[in-house]
Amino acid sequence: RDRQRFVAGQRHDLRLGEITPRRFAYVLWLALGNRVWRLLRGRGFFPITGEQKKTLGAELNLQPGELVEIKSPAEIEATLDAQGRNRGLSFEPEMAQHCGRRYRVATPVRTIIAEKNGKMVELSNTVILEGLVCQGICAMNCPRANYFYWRENWLKRV
Repeated sequence: RDRQRFVAGQRHDLRLGEITPRRFAYVLWLALGNRVWRLLRGRGFFPITGEQKKTLGAELNLQPGELVEIKSPAEIEATLDAQGRNRGLSFEPEMAQHCGRRYRVATPVRTIIAEKNGKMVELSNTVILEGLVCQGICAMNCPRANYFYWRENWLKRV
């Protein structure tokens, strides 16, 4: 069977609901692999954690439109505590695939609402990068496409 439909000269994947069969298989493979790894090792297979007792921030004062490069995983690990956080903000496993790449700053982030308790949380030295959203790969195929929040000390100006 033809798995693709051509509409107005553009290729469109046939979808089962909101997800392609290929994406479903990939997410299922990751979920099963992560589950087995967690059972054997006691943690997921994508952890990026550090050894800092107290994490520090860096102030680059990034502005919208500035070009930045995401530091290497090793450089980012040096800024994280044992839970993979920098001053309470976690470095998500899916963010690691963007290390070493360049992006533009979309906007600084000053406040967010914490989902756990619904309270307003103030952030400093944190930005959103253009075009980077969570694909749900490490979160059971979450379809929400949330922005990643990047600490300025995970980035360097280009």
